Amino acid sequence: VRENATYKKKDETVYSCFAIVLEYVGGGELFDFVAETGKFSEKVTRTYFHQMMNGLHYMHSKGYAHRDIKPENVLLSHLFVLKIADFGFSCLLRGKDGTGVLKTKLGT
Repeated sequence: VRENATYKKKDETVYSCFAIVLEYVGGGELFDFVAETGKFSEKVTRTYFHQMMNGLHYMHSKGYAHRDIKPENVLLSHLFVLKIADFGFSCLLRGKDGTGVLKTKLGT
């Protein structure tokens, strides 16, 4: 994640943007995997929970909140490693005004 990146357009106009570059993850959504295979064993559940906590801890340590964690937004790599996806509702933990208060209403 790179915040406050600047880029030049072809006409030399400089603009700011927020860019997130993600790797290709071909294993599909965790939701679909569970629907096809059924519940996980305790060992697999612990492994995936640990991976999710590591991913969320990393995001929070960088000052970001995902705000839409659900099985549809977690992808599986071909090696069955979880990858957090869909950062459409993500935001800075400090909030837009620096107070940490987030005012966007969310829900699915």
